Amino acid sequence: MNIKGLACQAITWSENKLSDTIEDIADLRFDGIELPIEFLLSAESSWNMIKRSVDSHNLPIISIYQTIRLGNIDDCVRQYELRRCELLISLIHNLGIEYLIIGDPPTDYNDDVNILAESLEELGTIAKSKGVCLCYHPHKGSIIETSHQIDKLLKLTTPEKVSLCLDMGHLYWGGGDPVQLIKKYIERVGYIHFKDVRRRSLNIIKKFIEIIKSLFVTTSGRKKLKYIWLVLFETGPIVTELGQGDIDYLGVIKELDRLNYEGWITIEFDATTLVPKLSLGRSLSHANKLLALVE
Repeated sequence: MNIKGLACQAITWSENKLSDTIEDIADLRFDGIELPIEFLLSAESSWNMIKRSVDSHNLPIISIYQTIRLGNIDDCVRQYELRRCELLISLIHNLGIEYLIIGDPPTDYNDDVNILAESLEELGTIAKSKGVCLCYHPHKGSIIETSHQIDKLLKLTTPEKVSLCLDMGHLYWGGGDPVQLIKKYIERVGYIHFKDVRRRSLNIIKKFIEIIKSLFVTTSGRKKLKYIWLVLFETGPIVTELGQGDIDYLGVIKELDRLNYEGWITIEFDATTLVPKLSLGRSLSHANKLLALVE
């Protein structure tokens, strides 16, 4: 399978220093890193320090993720968000980052898909002129979540300006079959997120095994107790490590291979309940095993 590589979304390390995050992701041997905008604009470190750190680990920053409300019917809000995004496009262009991934927060009555499409078209024109690929990320609970909503947005935007970032977990949450939706939207796909979701809680045997395994993980007692509590009383649906959820990732990878997808695949785990490096290491190992089956 001729993809650009397997990258890691750094959001899992949201409670960690950026320097430690970069070191962990490099140690796991990911090919690239996606940063939430908060990491890039953090006062913790300068861009020069970040660049030195990723360069020393041969770990390119391939994309920036920004949550922003571009479909707001209040024009003052929309114009403010547009200007923020324009500045971000210029920033990541100057930093040599290839992708800007845009997602909406949970929607409310002030959102409109037509306004969202207009905003994305405007930003897509700017991004294209600067060599940045603008990708919209359908998201659970947002204005664009289901296949029907994605269809509407795509009809209102042009492929040259607006691509899709398809997140397998959010597609599944939105009631869709990720394999079939990849097939349906592949012509508009610029970027892929791998996220696994489990609707049902583990059975008692799997819970017991998971709790025993957690006791041998090197982390604080407080985190272990929190994790054990969540395992015992989870009700689902929850985001989980790749291979531990409901999504048919072998089917996803086979379909991407059949369709000759050549972009990045970024593994995302919103918030680990134990140790980020452990959870992403397990997920990366599972993804590599599945990729080897289609080579």
